[in-house]
Amino acid sequence: MIAASPARHGSAERAEVERRARRLAVEPIGAAEAWDFHHRHADLTTPYTRPDFAEMLAVGFGPTLLRLGVFGERGIEAVVQLAVRRRGLLGTADQTPFPYVGLMTGGGERLPSQLLAIRRALARERVAFAVLSLPPQVVVDPEWPRGAGVFIHPRTTCVVPTDAASLDAVEARWARSVRRATRDGLRVEKATAAEMSGALAGLTADVLSRSMAAPPDYREEMFPVAWETFEGDDDAFLRVAHVGDRIEGIMFSIKQGTTMYADGIARHPATLGVLILDLGRLAARCGCTSCDITGGPPKVVAYKERWGAQLSEYHDVHLRDPLLGTAYDALRRASLMGRALAGGARRGG
Repeated sequence: MIAASPARHGSAERAEVERRARRLAVEPIGAAEAWDFHHRHADLTTPYTRPDFAEMLAVGFGPTLLRLGVFGERGIEAVVQLAVRRRGLLGTADQTPFPYVGLMTGGGERLPSQLLAIRRALARERVAFAVLSLPPQVVVDPEWPRGAGVFIHPRTTCVVPTDAASLDAVEARWARSVRRATRDGLRVEKATAAEMSGALAGLTADVLSRSMAAPPDYREEMFPVAWETFEGDDDAFLRVAHVGDRIEGIMFSIKQGTTMYADGIARHPATLGVLILDLGRLAARCGCTSCDITGGPPKVVAYKERWGAQLSEYHDVHLRDPLLGTAYDALRRASLMGRALAGGARRGG
């Protein structure tokens, strides 16, 4: 028997991915079908792929929610939920501040074909570019054969263990910072409806504008919608750090299984550290063994490591239709040029 060469073997794999992708049907589905998939694949999903969370993101980053099911011979095998923003006839589903959004999948060897079928389905919906983010428990091989317009990027998240010994060690290591923050009046409490309707949007805009060159463009309506969606949910927690009447930071967390998934933002690093420690204690009381507190820029990841976080890899998938992507880039360049010319004309006037 003569073994196939690596190049020929790769070509055969790509051909099989293509054949399978063409057999998949990608069609609109409702929230009930998405919830059913989420529950049946709880070991491969996160709270960020909950249908109600996807609807909240659509308010903040859409405003349109595109929800599609990927159907194979045995039924639904993946769910797409994207907040789509349109410029003219073309749309994009860009990166949001939360990881693990956009796609629920059973994973395995079927994923490359699913991604190719999804990219083509998005093109039919005139979506030129989309970001799908997969959690660490969905294994992704960056060397998988894949079709045109599918790009895989490794990312880093931070995971904090919640056993008593680990949390005690972190608190002991940072005792001086915790005492100083407490002495200055810092306290962590449950968020209120009034804060979610106003002050937290201002805090987020202020912190992101100072820490990011291109902060995500979100709508303030997302915060009251988050309150309406998750207030009363026993698995969701909104914790706010105050000094006097001033809000210094927030930690938003949702429990799934034995993991607490959370994302926080604060005016000062020490406040974020206190929020992480508060989160770890809360998660332990809820029976969680770890907290996934996302990643961030290198300095933020390094700071979270110093507060006891361990690093874990996950993957973002960028889908870009070759033709629509080119058209969208041209449209965006024309828009930017038009604004620049208009600004020059005003200054000249």
